[in-house]
Amino acid sequence: MLKRDDFTYVVRAFGKAVTFHLNRIDQQPPQAFKMLEDERFVERTCDESGMRFFLLFNHKRNYFLWVLDEEGPVPDQFTALAADVVAGKRTGFVFWLDPGAKPRKVLASVRELSVRRNDYYDGPFDQLSDNYVASGVVEIRKYMELAMPALKGRIDEYGYYLDGGEVSRVALINYGSYRTLAEALDFVNRAKQEDDPRFFLSRGGRESPAR
Repeated sequence: MLKRDDFTYVVRAFGKAVTFHLNRIDQQPPQAFKMLEDERFVERTCDESGMRFFLLFNHKRNYFLWVLDEEGPVPDQFTALAADVVAGKRTGFVFWLDPGAKPRKVLASVRELSVRRNDYYDGPFDQLSDNYVASGVVEIRKYMELAMPALKGRIDEYGYYLDGGEVSRVALINYGSYRTLAEALDFVNRAKQEDDPRFFLSRGGRESPAR
């Protein structure tokens, strides 16, 4: 394999050479909405579903948040489940319309069936902008270690475990999963009862912040 640059690789096999052009994704912070005071921009990424996301990090409570990137074409249409909750007709992704940072859609939940199938619609947890790590544009390890201090010294700059054995990576599953849309709507409604709904969504409802 020949590396021409961070986005171009040539693979030769059986007398044939194939050039791979990797996806170049602008790594500028969001322009269509203003981040909250406690938030930091981590990266932009393109999910295998074709949906683009901003990965944000709340440095006060140390959690990640996936927000839909609507600064370009969005390959989905949305159905309203409530005044502030929508679901993608194609992807099944459920978004909360965040009133604290209009206009933005926070990824709240994905289909449980897609998670079990490991299909294109199981969420962006494993679709990170790795091509920007070596240059230092994306510092994903720093934020992973802040969110999960037990990882310090155990992962490489991409978030892969250094413990040996089977190759595995930290999964940023910072949203819930649902079996029915009614269940997804109930999950968002429960989040809205918390003093920090974004934390609740990021934790998939597994934990509530200290009051």
